[in-house]
Amino acid sequence: MKKLYVLAGALFMATGAFAQGHELFFSAYNEGAHPNTTVPPGGGTASLGNEKAIQIFNPTTSSVDMSQYSIARFSNGSPVPTEEEKLIRNKPTTGNNQLASADVFVYGAVDATLLEIVNVWDQQAAAYTSTASSVITKGGAAAWNGNDAVALIRWIGGTPGKLNPTASDPQLPGAGTPVIVDIFGVIGEDPAGGAWFSNTTVGGQNVLLASSKNMSLNRKSNIEHGTTVNPTSGSFLISDEWEKFSEWNGGTTPADYYSQDYSNLASHTYTGQLGTYSVTGVLEDFNRAINVYPNPVTNKELSISIKNTKVSEITILNAVGQNIKVVPANAASAEIKVNVSSLKQGMYFVKFVGDNEYKTTIYKTVVVQ
Repeated sequence: MKKLYVLAGALFMATGAFAQGHELFFSAYNEGAHPNTTVPPGGGTASLGNEKAIQIFNPTTSSVDMSQYSIARFSNGSPVPTEEEKLIRNKPTTGNNQLASADVFVYGAVDATLLEIVNVWDQQAAAYTSTASSVITKGGAAAWNGNDAVALIRWIGGTPGKLNPTASDPQLPGAGTPVIVDIFGVIGEDPAGGAWFSNTTVGGQNVLLASSKNMSLNRKSNIEHGTTVNPTSGSFLISDEWEKFSEWNGGTTPADYYSQDYSNLASHTYTGQLGTYSVTGVLEDFNRAINVYPNPVTNKELSISIKNTKVSEITILNAVGQNIKVVPANAASAEIKVNVSSLKQGMYFVKFVGDNEYKTTIYKTVVVQ
């Protein structure tokens, strides 16, 4: 089913590999209040209590192959994914996996029953404990509650793999380099009250602006790219980029639960500048020029090889985005040895920032044993 989209004053520009709008991002988020067995006031299929969906927008002038993307859920403040799934269009079951320019891709919970989801979804998530071909870790990721972070990951130079491989649970064959292109919430934080939310005061009354629980949210139309760096725990303000579309009104009848509207799916209002997709060119070249080894690291020394590219910053981060160690680099080619004996066993990200006008950024996963 072809989705509707809205471009409000958008400028179609081919401005280089890292122009505004160069990468996919989340454009709508829905976490429902509907309890199990409740039936819509007008009749229909009873809810199974898992009315959840997230929408991805293509703000570029190119079609994008969704097969190089995965989605991950980080449950209850987990610093590592609890579920990961490849993005593979299965609704309808025929057709390609391309997302057209300015179109949207809807990913919904496996047992969603709301017609506002099932009539427009592109992918019905795998079951929670499934071992389907699309599953990377455990099962479908569309099982979030208001306190679960969700990430969109692009894998360059290979297929989707695991964000947290270990010696006992190694990386998938053919996995590429993960680039986190958007984060909803804060990875590693279990927010107080079970949700990230923002309030304001209007006429002496407290007004809920946005919440990750029991609410349908839209990404603000002026947002041109995703959140690529995990926000600092305790400082994330959801209303900076997200706005309320509809919400449960707090009542306890079916009419109250179904007051939350999901019709924000299958469209997105975007006022940004469409740019050229960056899967090739600058980003691919930058990734190929950098090698991190051995992996896993067993001898307490990590080697970083940089060939024919300039890197202005190298940062080693733990799984929740904390800065562990910074290694300066400014040469076009370099062989760097990093002593990691002070690091605990576990997974780390090595962040590389290019010394160019685009500040090209990639992450490479390293396991320290």
